[in-house]
Amino acid sequence: MATPRASGTGPGRPNVKWSPHLLTRDFTLVWWGQMVSQIGDGVSKLALLWFVYSITGSPLKTTMIGLLQTLPPILFGPFIGVIVDRVPKK
Repeated sequence: MATPRASGTGPGRPNVKWSPHLLTRDFTLVWWGQMVSQIGDGVSKLALLWFVYSITGSPLKTTMIGLLQTLPPILFGPFIGVIVDRVPKK
């Protein structure tokens, strides 16, 4: 009796073909630019939290700033996305 294999391993795994659009120079530049931007945003948020804690010494105030940074995109992002998709481009 053969032992079961994990999905996607061994000689029977599916052959994935990349879209040629994902391998273009323009896509690569946009991808790396977005990656650097996301890292910068994270570092900026972390620096603000560290600054607030070093000034106030209050974990509660630091948590409030963290929530004020995080909640608006989570709460309003889906609604703004729908509005942006429905508004004509030009």
